[in-house]
Amino acid sequence: MKKIVTIITTLICQIAFAQITQEDISKLKDLPENYQYQLDILEQKQVDGVFKTTKHKRFEVDIFEFNIDRQKIYDTINNSHNENREIEYRQYVNNWQLTYTDFEDKIIKIEDYDYSNENQLYFKTTLDENEEETIKETYTYGKCKANYIADLLDDTNTENPNDTFHCETITTHKKISNYKTTVVKVFKIGTGKVKEIDLKGDKNSEISRFYTYEYDENGQPIKVNLHRKDKVSVYKTYKYNKQGDVIFMKSGYVAFNYTYKYDKHNNWIEKIETSKVKNKRRVFKRTFIF
Repeated sequence: MKKIVTIITTLICQIAFAQITQEDISKLKDLPENYQYQLDILEQKQVDGVFKTTKHKRFEVDIFEFNIDRQKIYDTINNSHNENREIEYRQYVNNWQLTYTDFEDKIIKIEDYDYSNENQLYFKTTLDENEEETIKETYTYGKCKANYIADLLDDTNTENPNDTFHCETITTHKKISNYKTTVVKVFKIGTGKVKEIDLKGDKNSEISRFYTYEYDENGQPIKVNLHRKDKVSVYKTYKYNKQGDVIFMKSGYVAFNYTYKYDKHNNWIEKIETSKVKNKRRVFKRTFIF
C-alpha cells in the first residue's frame, strides 16, 4: 500500500515557480531513494472573509535514486488545463539533457548540460522546438582578475589572494540577437559566494554593477548590497530561525515575514508568509508518495 505524506504551505508571495529543481529535492531530509513528489500552488484571494482559489498550478515529480527523473507541470482550475508541459531528464556520460514537451509530445525546448570529469558544468545549450541552438552558456573556473577582488583584500589575503578567492565566469550568448552577457561569481574559501559581478558583454568587458554578500556565524547570507557606479544600496536582507529557514526577507520596499511548523525530521511542513497585502495569499501543498 502506498504511504502518502502531505505538506501544506501557505504563502502570500508572488514568486513564480518555473519547475522543481534538484536543489529543492536535495534539501529534503530522510526520504527514500525513489518516490513521487507533488506540489500544488493555490493562488487565493479573500472574499467576504474567506480565501478562495483563483489559480491552481501542480507539479508532479518522479524521483529515482535521489534524482529527478521526470516532472509534469500544469495549471488547473475547475478541472481545466492550460500551460501544460512535461520535462524528461536523461543522464549520459558527463551530460544531462532536459526535454520540455507539451502534453501532446510536441517539443517546446531542449536543455543540454555538459560537465567535466570533475563534475563541473562547462556548457549549457538551449535548443528551440526545431532543435536549433538559441542560447549558449559557457562556464569557466579559476583565478580571479585583480580588479574583481581588489575591494575584498585585507591583511590576511593580500599576499596570496588566489589561495583565498576563486572565480566562476558565465557568459551567455543569445544567438538570434547575437547578444552577450557575462556574470562573474567570486567565492571565498570557507565562506561561499562573496561577490557577483555583471559585465556589459563578454568576460573582457567593463563592470556595469556588482553585488556583495554578508553572512552570519552559521554561514547564511544576511545581506546583499548592490554597487552601481559610486553608489551602494542594500538590495536584500534576511533573518533566520534556529532551523536555518528564512523568517524575514526584505527586497527594496517589499518585506515578508515567515512562520513554520516542522515534522519529526525537521522538514518544515507548513510555512506562512505575510506582507502588507492582507487579502491575497498562496497556499503550497506538498505530497510525498512512497
